[in-house]
Amino acid sequence: MLYLAIDQHRKQLTVNIRNEEGDVLEKRQVSTEWERVRAFFAGLRERSEPEGGFVTILEICGFNDWLLEMLEEYGCRETVLIQPEKRSKKKTDRRDADALGELLWVNRKRLLEGKPVHQVRRVLPPESEERRDRQLTALRKRLTQLRTRTINRVQHMLLRHNLQQECPTKGSRRSRLASGCVSWNWTGWIVWSWINCSTNGSCATSNSTKRKNESRNVSRRTTRP
Repeated sequence: MLYLAIDQHRKQLTVNIRNEEGDVLEKRQVSTEWERVRAFFAGLRERSEPEGGFVTILEICGFNDWLLEMLEEYGCRETVLIQPEKRSKKKTDRRDADALGELLWVNRKRLLEGKPVHQVRRVLPPESEERRDRQLTALRKRLTQLRTRTINRVQHMLLRHNLQQECPTKGSRRSRLASGCVSWNWTGWIVWSWINCSTNGSCATSNSTKRKNESRNVSRRTTRP
């Protein structure tokens, strides 16, 4: 069995490979470009077949998804995804990969049997379908938060220009849309905010801009020979 430790970053993977005796066979950095990273895992799969395959350990982060899928694609027997409770103050990529490789090899039996390891919290990687569901849920949450912030900004803009009296505080969704107030259809909020202000002539920013443009035109006419 080969034991692969990965310290993952955006542009590169720092890897540490050990054999069954705990000897370090390889230390290197692998680019996350598709061609290079696929070539590395293809070579590792071929190399580990006589040894009975390979297992991998890596720390959880916000962009593990593609790497977890690739490990499964290239025949990783088990992926140990962890979140250490203690972190070293002297951190480098190579030190982190070495520490992960040592942790995997020393505790290989307990980790592969699913038993707990002191000061290490193991995270079970989700299945592909569950991972996609989580991504969809997280995306919906972010969009909902963005929508709420956008509506709050529009309401603040209304308050700045004293236009909130024209917005009903109660009523149906149709009445809000008909009144030209903050639309719950968040895709059209910017259209309302500027078109409504410019057509009514009540937007302070539009009036000030109009006055500035008029003064510029007057100055140009007076200075023209």
